Amino acid sequence: MASAAFEGRYQAWRRHLESRPEIMASSWSRDSTDNEPYRAIIELGPAALPDLIDKLAEGEHLLNAAMFAITGLTRAAVVPHAHADYSEQEISRFLLAWWGARGGAGP
Repeated sequence: MASAAFEGRYQAWRRHLESRPEIMASSWSRDSTDNEPYRAIIELGPAALPDLIDKLAEGEHLLNAAMFAITGLTRAAVVPHAHADYSEQEISRFLLAWWGARGGAGP
């Protein structure tokens, strides 16, 4: 179950996206993550990691950037071929595997 702080910020971010059709229609992940509500999720820091993992497992791949920002991980640390062109969905799977390999503990 998501923490109240995380869920409130997550819902604020989703409302932000839904109120801007141009963002929802964009194929660029950055369009969805370069905004104050998304930064508010990141500001929760490591306490948000379990909630982020749950959302990634549910298919919310736009939270990949928040995982990288909070953990300090680089793409090279979690994907097998750092320069390969992976989809956001694939990157989510790599982040979930990284989390699972550490027994659900952050960096």
